[in-house]
Parts: sequence; structure tokens; C-alpha cells
Amino acid sequence: MNYYEYNTGQRSLQTTQRGLLIVFKWLFKMLVYAPLLVTGYFICTKFLNRKAHGLLWLGLTALFSFILYLLIQVLKKVLNTLKADGNYWWVPVFIFCVAFTCILPAYLVFAPLNYIVIRLKGNEAITFFLAVCFAVFVYCKYNFLRHHW
Repeated sequence: MNYYEYNTGQRSLQTTQRGLLIVFKWLFKMLVYAPLLVTGYFICTKFLNRKAHGLLWLGLTALFSFILYLLIQVLKKVLNTLKADGNYWWVPVFIFCVAFTCILPAYLVFAPLNYIVIRLKGNEAITFFLAVCFAVFVYCKYNFLRHHW
């Protein structure tokens, strides 16, 4: 066997690892954008019934989630404009945006993290710290107090 030839088992393992990494990245992104996806789904329940096709549900949920993302970006622009003008109405807009986009992902992460930490003989303070770190990570993804449009 030549040095540069791949073993088929090794190639299968590398392909599986790449596939799992892609799936993990998409699941992580879905977790970060969970508030938008959940709200998009709830909006879809007002328009579709249970007998509608699954692709229609998926497509409309993605569409409404994208529209919600655009609305969050508009609120971000309004927030930064109000802040630059010295108007203190930016504070409630900021609180709404942070509460909507950062609290739900931290809440969704808390229970699985708590289970893992308790199994590793840790305490709940570690879980709380990790959930807050994840909420800060989500906040950094949106970065509400910075212009970049």
C-alpha cells in the first residue's frame, strides 16, 4: 500500500466526523436562533392547520423566523440611533431585544447543562455560570450596541 493512498475505513471515519461537525454546527446555530424559530413556529400555527404539508410548515417557519430576524435588526438600528441622539428610549428597546434573543437560549441550555454538571458531581452554581456564559455568547452574536449596517 502506497503512503499517499487512503484506507477506506479511514476515509469513512473522516467523512462521518465532518458530517457530525456540520450537524453540530447547525444545531448550535438553531439553539442560538431558537427564539426566532420558536416565535416563527407559533406564528405559523395561526396560518396553517395540522394537515398542512411538513415542507410548508418548515418553509413558513423559516420565512417568519427570517422576517423576525430582520425586525430585530431594525430594532437594533433604532436602538443605536436613539442612543446616538441621547434619547433614553433606547434602554427599553435594548431590554426587549436582549430579553427576547438571549433569555430563551440560556433557558434551553440550562436543563441539559445542569444534568451534565450534576452527573459530574458539580453544583448548580457552575450550571448557572455556564448558562450565563452562553447568554453572553448569544448577545455577542447579535451585538446590539454596535452599528454595522
